Amino acid sequence: MKNNTSVIVISCDKYSDLWKPFFTLFWQYWPINTSKVYLGSNFLKYNDSRVETITIGEDKNWSHGLLEIVKRIDTPYIILMLEDFFLRKRVNINDILMCVEALKNLDGNMLRLVPRPRPYKPVKGYPFLGYIKSTSPFRVSTQGTLWRKSALLSLIKDGESIWEFELNGTERSRDDKGYYCVWKPVLTYEHHVIERGKWFRSEARKFGAMNIGCDFSRRPIMSMKETFIWHIKKLISYPQSLVPWLLRQKIKKRIKNQISSIQ
Repeated sequence: MKNNTSVIVISCDKYSDLWKPFFTLFWQYWPINTSKVYLGSNFLKYNDSRVETITIGEDKNWSHGLLEIVKRIDTPYIILMLEDFFLRKRVNINDILMCVEALKNLDGNMLRLVPRPRPYKPVKGYPFLGYIKSTSPFRVSTQGTLWRKSALLSLIKDGESIWEFELNGTERSRDDKGYYCVWKPVLTYEHHVIERGKWFRSEARKFGAMNIGCDFSRRPIMSMKETFIWHIKKLISYPQSLVPWLLRQKIKKRIKNQISSIQ
């Protein structure tokens, strides 16, 4: 695995306060010496001999940074992670190895290591995997994914934000086969710890008590009001998730066209 798969943690200098807690937990829960580990940033470097920092200079846009980082990786497969998704418990190296081997044998492009959203039907001969339909939302994901390097490079378009890359990259991938997802989580995180530059209150309380290097002087913690509003928005958005994704996209497009015609 060390010869053919690298772990890349995508970040930037303004999130450097998360590097210490992220990697403290990463090395606690990730099998040591099983893969090369890289951190992508602008100018700052993380002081850890187990992590190679790739600096790209000025923060032009998210996709530009991703492109520059991925081009410098010399392994054919890449596990892509984000710095605000902290591991919560030990990662099973056998699960990682099975996923790498499966993607290689299937000549696949991407394998999502967290089932959000879940796949739609099993892959014959690989009971731990499912197919991601060409019409599925977030078919292209930055959230805990195993990529064939060449496939990832082919989808990156300079000038896009992380959200645009996921949405537009999904559209660009429609004609491609070889997108898979696990049925059960392989990477052991639950969700992100930062929202719009602020710590979730629950995550700040949890990880702050673990003495893993969280520096709460570097960024604020959500207020009670902000936390309440965030939960309300999640609650309101839930009924929308019950509507098929393609239908939602058609409705949004029609509304956008109607607004444009009025203007």
